[in-house]
Amino acid sequence: MTLDQNVSWVTEPGAPVTAVFDGVSDGAAAAGLLAARRGDLRSVLDRHGALFLRGLPVHTAEDFALVRDALFAERAKYQEKATPRSDFGDDVFSSTDLPPAQSIRMHNENSYTLTFPGTLLFGCLTAPEEGGAVADVRKVLS
Repeated sequence: MTLDQNVSWVTEPGAPVTAVFDGVSDGAAAAGLLAARRGDLRSVLDRHGALFLRGLPVHTAEDFALVRDALFAERAKYQEKATPRSDFGDDVFSSTDLPPAQSIRMHNENSYTLTFPGTLLFGCLTAPEEGGAVADVRKVLS
């Protein structure tokens, strides 16, 4: 399935659905494309529980905020802060700041809050050399 000339789908058994973006030049162009396709992307997310976006020109916390705002009408607030995180501004936060020697086990992000968001967006500006994972909690539960 293709959304338009710049977006194609990759589906592999056992892996999250991935929307691959090609030729998107900057954050503003990415935000426009995502906003125009928000419904299609949300439909895939709702059906599969996770959606990876690859190939977007996201290099800074500001770029990430543009993508977030193009995809979501509301921002998930970081409330009831239980772990140390870096605040990059514009409601963009790091993952839990822990020394590399300490591992973070699989968990439901923000499940400890009294009012947790229905959807979260994660970004990776610097990929780890090893490790890192996302799990479909529906499969873990079953």
